[in-house]
Amino acid sequence: MFKAIGKYLRSFFIKEEVLPEQIDVIFESVDIDRAVKTLKIKENAKEDGENETPDSNETNPGSTEMKIDQFIVTETSQRKQQFIENILSYDKGISESDINLVYEEGKNLGTLTKHEIESIVQEEKNSLVDSKDKLKDLKKDFNTFKTNNKLKHVPDYPESYQLYIAFLLAILLGETILNGIYFAQGSEYGILGGAIYALGIAAVNIAISFKLGQATTYKNHIKNRLKTLGFLSIFGVLAWVGVYNLLVAHYRQQIDVDIDNAGTLAVKLFIQSPFALDKFEYWVLFLVGLLFGLFAYTEGYLWDDRYPGYGKLYRRMEQSKRDWHADQEDIINRLEDLKLKKLDEFTGMQSDVKSTINYLKGVVGQKQAMVTNLENNIEQIESSSKILIKMYREINMVHRQTYPPKYFMEEIAPPDHATVETNIENDYARVKEQEKIRDEFIAMVEQIKNTIVDLYNKSIQCISNINLEANDKPQTPKGNNGITTKQTKAK
Repeated sequence: MFKAIGKYLRSFFIKEEVLPEQIDVIFESVDIDRAVKTLKIKENAKEDGENETPDSNETNPGSTEMKIDQFIVTETSQRKQQFIENILSYDKGISESDINLVYEEGKNLGTLTKHEIESIVQEEKNSLVDSKDKLKDLKKDFNTFKTNNKLKHVPDYPESYQLYIAFLLAILLGETILNGIYFAQGSEYGILGGAIYALGIAAVNIAISFKLGQATTYKNHIKNRLKTLGFLSIFGVLAWVGVYNLLVAHYRQQIDVDIDNAGTLAVKLFIQSPFALDKFEYWVLFLVGLLFGLFAYTEGYLWDDRYPGYGKLYRRMEQSKRDWHADQEDIINRLEDLKLKKLDEFTGMQSDVKSTINYLKGVVGQKQAMVTNLENNIEQIESSSKILIKMYREINMVHRQTYPPKYFMEEIAPPDHATVETNIENDYARVKEQEKIRDEFIAMVEQIKNTIVDLYNKSIQCISNINLEANDKPQTPKGNNGITTKQTKAK
């Protein structure tokens, strides 16, 4: 929220280093010849001289000189009005170029950044400590399990279950294809019907054989009751693959006899004479199912560590370690991203402030150029006033018989006129003030940036110091049957 507000304020007070369009104001010089004709200076001077006007004792300028003065005043006023009309855009740019609010924004943002980093560290530090405590509990459970079951080896399980799953699917597919050939011969739906029958039969065969393989691991259990269960599963799988696949072969045989009652007939014949298969192809069907069932059984037995529950508990512990290290790394990356983001933001603010001051100086420079132009033009107008009045007096004196007034011989002074308040001195004072604030701002921001870097380094050190013990790094298990494997996520 604060960032959005700051951005909004900066849109008003931070100026891009693009000056307003240069106003090429041409303050037109007085055309002397045109003024002489317009004011009829030569004619009036001759006429006044011949009439001995103004009187020799006159102390005030005559009507012709008054017209010249009025002409000069009018010309001067026009230039001043032209100046005032065009100077407004510059004054507006000058008044809006103020970095005081940006200064406060930078100071407040520095404070907020410090609090944000400290808040992240405090929050995530507590989270890491909690995760570490949970990991200690898992490790305690694992070591207790290991001790109670008198285990000394590192759990042995596959690096990747993808290969094992692929092998099981291959077994399923292989048995389905081979069995499907035989069942297709007895199915009214042909190959498709045979494949459907075969898929269902193969799935049951493989699934139960696989689970019996897993159950066989209990033969390695320390408890006799469970050990007995494990050994019984060996006999169980032999009985299962034998009986089940014989029944399947009998079922296929009875399909050719009476497809509608094939199941009932198969069971009846199996009970009476289990090995009464009258065709070689039925024995092939039996052997295929038997073979694939034993394959699935082996897969089940090798699926995890040979001691039941040992691998699963170990994977939970190791996964917790990996998760902890990943969380620690994520926190460090989060702090790194925040640091870089804030440093870039403050660098941008410094650049914006510099641009604003350059903008301000440029606007004041343009205004100064216009002020100088006006001053030079007014000097030219005043010089024109002297030329016109001098011309009038000289012609007047040529055509008069009496002495001219004494003021004819005095220095010709231009007519009084109101001065224009350009405030250019105040503008330069404002530039100096804003430059001072700029320098203070840049120095302050550099200090803030250094503080952010120092705080970041301390935060990283703080997070990094929350270490697990050396022996709590994720371990790599041995592979099965000489196959190189590594620790994977718990299933």
